[in-house]
Amino acid sequence: RQTGARIHIARLSSAEGVAMVREAKSRGIAVTCDIGIHHAHLSEMDIGYFDPNCNLTPPLRSQRDREDGDHLAFVVIDPADQDRLPGDEDFVMGIARLIGKHLHGDYAGLSWDPATATLRAVVDHACGQRLFYAATADGGLCLATHLPLLLATPGVDRRLDGLALGIVPLALIEPRDTPFRAVELMPGGCTLQFRPGGRPQVSQWWQPAGPDPAASGRASADFVEQLRAQFERAVAEHLDADMPMATMLSGGLDSTLVAGFAARRLQAEGRPLHAYTAVPHPGLSAPERPGWDASDWQPASLLAALYPNIRHVAVHAGTPCLIDHFRHWHQTSASPVRNSANCQWIDAMAADAQRHGCR
Repeated sequence: RQTGARIHIARLSSAEGVAMVREAKSRGIAVTCDIGIHHAHLSEMDIGYFDPNCNLTPPLRSQRDREDGDHLAFVVIDPADQDRLPGDEDFVMGIARLIGKHLHGDYAGLSWDPATATLRAVVDHACGQRLFYAATADGGLCLATHLPLLLATPGVDRRLDGLALGIVPLALIEPRDTPFRAVELMPGGCTLQFRPGGRPQVSQWWQPAGPDPAASGRASADFVEQLRAQFERAVAEHLDADMPMATMLSGGLDSTLVAGFAARRLQAEGRPLHAYTAVPHPGLSAPERPGWDASDWQPASLLAALYPNIRHVAVHAGTPCLIDHFRHWHQTSASPVRNSANCQWIDAMAADAQRHGCR
């Protein structure tokens, strides 16, 4: 006001900030501002159990702040300055150029080629960073890494898919499906190309070498060795991250093989493996059945004892009420959860893994 200088405030997020900008503009001060699209659609309620996708700067605010942000978009925002950081375009264009080469870690990226009017998207091979997409009524395409954000976007069909919901008890939902008719999840190791007015084209960029079909006709030892090498490569593909690794260890064949191969590889690199085993609540009297273990701890401990780099953690679910957690579990999975009872242990494992910075 004293100097007559113009000022722009980036990423406004709170109701108090909205009020201050409105007051300044009413007094003739040359102030503009912008708001991140995530602050217009999400609130602190979407953090759930500390969803790392909601770790934002500035942080998500209350529902009242979000509603004021919606009004802000029509009152004081300079549209040309909405939520754009220097280097964003270079970053995603770099990802697009590297499609098909060796990329590491969890990622999802978008790029726009103005010369061909083509949108490109890519996700990592394991779908560690999810990317949802949906066609809009005007022939466009909406993409988001957070399903509630996608569903809150005008023009996206939010009708539920009755068939997908009906087959949940049969565990037949495809990995790329969601419980919404128009919303799909990009499979891991895929790219997407889209031109306005067309249909999104999804193709696989990650194509690991498969087993040699001719090996099945040779000696069984050769086939077993090839299968072992293939399995070890598959495990190694999921260890390619600059962070501690974690896995479930039930004592069964599948998780024991995964944990064993992972522990051996990580031990050679001087890295730990956090292994979680679900156990009954302390003091709970479990029924006894022939050939059945009430707790997985003992068989899982046999593997953990072979590798000193395994941090073996026993996890019990505590005493939560399932009903209180359904909404969070469904939102986190972006799909109805078939066996909600297991989520009690998975939640506890995820919380400990997050405290230790694990993937």
